[in-house]
Amino acid sequence: MSHSQPAKKSKLLMLLAGGVLPLVGSGVSAQVASADEPAAEPPTVEIRRPRAAEPPKVLKGVGAQSDMDVGGEDDGCGDPDDCRRMADECESRHPGDVRCKALHLGAHLGALPAGLRGPLSGILGLRGRLEPHVLMQTQAALMTGEDNQQTRGDRAENPGFTLRRARFGFSGGWWPAKAQFGLYVDAVGNPQSQAGPLSEAWFSIEPWRTGTLVVGAHRTPFSKTAMLSSGGLGLAERAVATVAMAPFRQVGATLSGEYDLAGLQWHLGAYNSFERGINFHEGFREFSGITGNRFGGLAAVARVAAAPLGRVGSQTLDTQGGDLRLEVGASAYYSDAATVKMQGYEGDLHLKWNGVHLLAEVLQDQADPKNKPTLPATLSGSITRRAAIAELGYARKWYNLAVRFEQIDPNTDRDDDQDEQVYSAALGVQAPHQKVRAQLQFDHRHEVRGATVDNDTLFLQFQLML
Repeated sequence: MSHSQPAKKSKLLMLLAGGVLPLVGSGVSAQVASADEPAAEPPTVEIRRPRAAEPPKVLKGVGAQSDMDVGGEDDGCGDPDDCRRMADECESRHPGDVRCKALHLGAHLGALPAGLRGPLSGILGLRGRLEPHVLMQTQAALMTGEDNQQTRGDRAENPGFTLRRARFGFSGGWWPAKAQFGLYVDAVGNPQSQAGPLSEAWFSIEPWRTGTLVVGAHRTPFSKTAMLSSGGLGLAERAVATVAMAPFRQVGATLSGEYDLAGLQWHLGAYNSFERGINFHEGFREFSGITGNRFGGLAAVARVAAAPLGRVGSQTLDTQGGDLRLEVGASAYYSDAATVKMQGYEGDLHLKWNGVHLLAEVLQDQADPKNKPTLPATLSGSITRRAAIAELGYARKWYNLAVRFEQIDPNTDRDDDQDEQVYSAALGVQAPHQKVRAQLQFDHRHEVRGATVDNDTLFLQFQLML
């Protein structure tokens, strides 16, 4: 009898634990545990306190109009992830802008305590920065034709090495005043430049929220393939037609603006009049009138472009990948030079999608001799030139390849051996972030009329860009 009563009491406790407690804890029907089975554990009830609603985080705008005060209490990208995302958007909308680099730096500063972010951002000068730039390119001609001539646009006349570019300089700005500047020199020098080793020298201000005024020696907004950075080309060299028909850098002023609506961009510029060589492949003389515009006149350039699917950036290659981006543009110029009047027209298409890029451009210009030139005439009659360029390529993290076709007609009134087609192909390998790159390029030039000329070229280019 002494053993039966504790047994009954234990059964009663098990019934209470298995049936009554679940009823209290869960609010559902009671479950009775069997005397032969262990009682089930009561379910765990998690009590959560309601969180107070947090106001949405407002991010500052990114672009040429923004005050990128990275590291401050009111900074729009205090969170490192926000900084990285905004820096990527900044690079796509304003390629090459040093303030985009400030956002990348802000991503690292954002991981530090608030007490350190402010002093470090002040020491690093994020409101007023000075950014060094280096671009060095060395080419090795591995194979040349017997008829190669640099005066005809060939890359080299004999196998050997050449220092293509040795460019360095600085850019910077003072963000509260929305002013920037750039000063670059090229130790190699451009034979078509009147400024010797000087490559660019300019400063810019933002007179209103969506506008920028650039003054000095800088690129003219004509020809999409000429405006792209030489360090980010799909092939090692620009197209032959681009070098011959684009005015590139000149002294003057350019007013430009951009809008989020359809990615609209526009440029209006006034410069000293353009001067070009008699030979088609000599191209334009850069920095025309840098010592004064004594005999020449003025030139005007206008460009408009739209990127409704997203901006394509400053590089030909699609190194970022992603969704389809498209830019369509057109530009024109008029130049009242010392001996000739010139007008040029251009239309372009630049597409990028998931590593693939397509770049197409059509250029045409016309030159007419003046009735009363201020200098001895360099043109005997009116000449119209035309060229078409199409390039297709693919880029990944470590390598890239591209092919290009050119149709060149230096004088549309004559059918002669100057009319030609140029086929180019390039294969490149690169380090991450494209700081170091090597590209192997082959050029085949086909004379549409006249005798065939042996002027194919195979060359290798090594590049460092910082």
